[in-house]
Amino acid sequence: MKGGVWDYPHYFQYYLSDNIPGDIASEKALAGLLLFSAPQIVVDAVKTTTPEDYQDPSTRDIITECLNAITNGYTIDPVSIRARLDKDMPRPGGWGNPLMQAITAASFAIPAVAPHYAKIIKETASRRRRIAQACHILDEELNQQDNP
Repeated sequence: MKGGVWDYPHYFQYYLSDNIPGDIASEKALAGLLLFSAPQIVVDAVKTTTPEDYQDPSTRDIITECLNAITNGYTIDPVSIRARLDKDMPRPGGWGNPLMQAITAASFAIPAVAPHYAKIIKETASRRRRIAQACHILDEELNQQDNP
């Protein structure tokens, strides 16, 4: 299909980049619930997810640091998590804003909904993986058509 729209490299990734499924609000709310009090229902919900399930990189890092704290027996609270994030993963501008976003999102949630948030996060991550696989398959097919 030379000369058409398909000549654009990785057309599908570019087209879908603005339409990738995700639920950043659920991610931030789950991270905030974990930072607030970390009741067992929230910890169990977070443990059903993996860091790769989180679309937002800062939320992924916050969740990863909280899980490390749980594993190592450290306290989970915004101040101690921020100190560990600043030490382990320094970032321009610091960690204040991403932590505040998570805490603000959690202020509208209750721990009982944490399993629902985890389910949403896992489902949207699964959709993102399927879209990435489909884009890869289509790119390979188009490359084979152009280069027989």
